[in-house]
Amino acid sequence: MECDLERVTLDALILLEEVAASGRADTAALIAKFRTERQRARRLSEYCEEIFAEIRVA
Repeated sequence: MECDLERVTLDALILLEEVAASGRADTAALIAKFRTERQRARRLSEYCEEIFAEIRVA
């Protein structure tokens, strides 16, 4: 899987660092939190692109 680090937020990087450092049972919870945040960021990005497209048309 390829990752574009320029599009990764600082919070996501910190969370990944926590996952790498933990190695404990809470790793699954941290991964789930990261996935949720990634989905939220993706939806926000799509929303912004829609808004920008509407602005360009106006």
